Amino acid sequence: MSVIDSRVKKRKFWKSFKNIIFGKNIFQVFFRIYLLTILVGAIFLYTPLTHSDWNIKIMGYEREYTFWDALFLSCSSFSNTGLSMLTISSFFNIFGQIVLLFLIQVGGIGLVSLAFVLWNLFKKEDEVKMNQIIMLQNERGTTKLNSSFKSIRFSVYLIITVEIIFGFLMSFWLCWFPVHAQSELSIVGKNLTITYDQDALIEANGNYGLALWQGMFCSISAINNAGFDIFESDCSLAAFRNDWNIIFQLFTMIEIIIGGIGYPLIFDYYEKIRHKRKGLKYNTSLFTKVALCSYLGVLLIGLAISYTYEFCVPGNETLVSLPNEFVLENGQTIKVFGEHPTFNKCWIIFYNTVSTRSAGFSTIDQHVFTKGTMLNYIVMMFVGGSPSSTAGGIRTTTLMVIIAAFISTFKGRSHTTLFKKTIPNETVKNSFLAFILGLFIVILVSIIIYYLPTSNPVEQPIYKQDWDLVSVLYEVSSAFGTVGLSYGVTSLTSSYGLVAIIVCMFIGQLGVSTSFLAWFKKIPTTQEIKYSTEDIKIG
Repeated sequence: MSVIDSRVKKRKFWKSFKNIIFGKNIFQVFFRIYLLTILVGAIFLYTPLTHSDWNIKIMGYEREYTFWDALFLSCSSFSNTGLSMLTISSFFNIFGQIVLLFLIQVGGIGLVSLAFVLWNLFKKEDEVKMNQIIMLQNERGTTKLNSSFKSIRFSVYLIITVEIIFGFLMSFWLCWFPVHAQSELSIVGKNLTITYDQDALIEANGNYGLALWQGMFCSISAINNAGFDIFESDCSLAAFRNDWNIIFQLFTMIEIIIGGIGYPLIFDYYEKIRHKRKGLKYNTSLFTKVALCSYLGVLLIGLAISYTYEFCVPGNETLVSLPNEFVLENGQTIKVFGEHPTFNKCWIIFYNTVSTRSAGFSTIDQHVFTKGTMLNYIVMMFVGGSPSSTAGGIRTTTLMVIIAAFISTFKGRSHTTLFKKTIPNETVKNSFLAFILGLFIVILVSIIIYYLPTSNPVEQPIYKQDWDLVSVLYEVSSAFGTVGLSYGVTSLTSSYGLVAIIVCMFIGQLGVSTSFLAWFKKIPTTQEIKYSTEDIKIG
């Protein structure tokens, strides 16, 4: 056998091996890389290196911490969802929290994007191969191949810079501002109750080392729209619900918006400012216009609907109608909504609605909101954020294209237009396909979880009696949109239910189209043969 034949055989072997591991097309590569990362993260989160307790407490009972729980948390952190069945700060040690933070960071920035940016830091020349550019474009890039790498590199630098700045701001607030753990509201049956109250200052107050770690963790979680935190409270940012503490919420809100609007949009406006300083004309892309308008449109319409339901629904079942003062069993009177209850209640609605954009942070138990607000949040979480961002769902631009297609049809046009630009028919078709497949997944998983038993079938938890299909749909939409707002379903569902939610989170992070195209050996192409046309009657 000649040396050339030997080399050819080796190349064929390694090519076959690479195809088996990573797949034959770019969609399979992303699918398998993401899946492998989640599995490795789950192994770390399951080992005793990350925790010492093997029992988790859920709503009054204990059960064993299983590998499915670790897999769920790994997928939830990597997909930047934030759904969890346990309190991160009390269950995981510092190494476990670092593993979660690493998964959040690489999942938000993009595993491939972060790897390429770090790799190019050590190269003398700023060169990127075509196959690398295509991968970057599919993960977090723009619609233009020549600017995808520049866009991602700029966005990664910006995001890391913002993380550090807001991490320090949050740490200063946690250390030196007197933050008290707030009273937690929950609804058991139909009665509003106080589950606990703690007047002591939060643990990080006066301890800058802990404050810095909690601040950096919260900052990275916020800009990546993950929704995870390592505070003592079981209800996310409940300690920062009222009065001056809304400034801390503003820190997270700014990061939520930066992370959720998309890398291409950030880079496009940076280029516009740079060209303007040089006196040059620069036209923003169609993607930037559609992404920005659709993101703000969904947010503003969602806010209007939320305020309508919470202010205009008759009776005493809205958040606004709740009394501010509660008397505990020990006779202590507390102000649940602080010194300015009306303003704080309005802000709670505002912040939690913004959080549906893929953030997952909450300042109050979700049971307090009306069913109308819940339905509104379900739609907003299903839509998700912008493409090439840390958000999930079907994406805002998909919804915008669908609406534009309907408007064009009603106007009798044969093509779809947005901002005086024609949208390709292939994009319109893919938008409807993503919507239908996403809706099918959410409904199917919701039905499966609804009819599954809870994780503790012997002793039924009290929340189980309040489950309805809307409650489960809320949880599944939160997973699909990689939001993380919870109605308590995740904590009680069985291992089969956790797997179903994992699938939703994974598809929400990877994208509907990419998730399904990963199952094809080759990228589908248009058939050369075109058959004769014959019309049919439709409804």
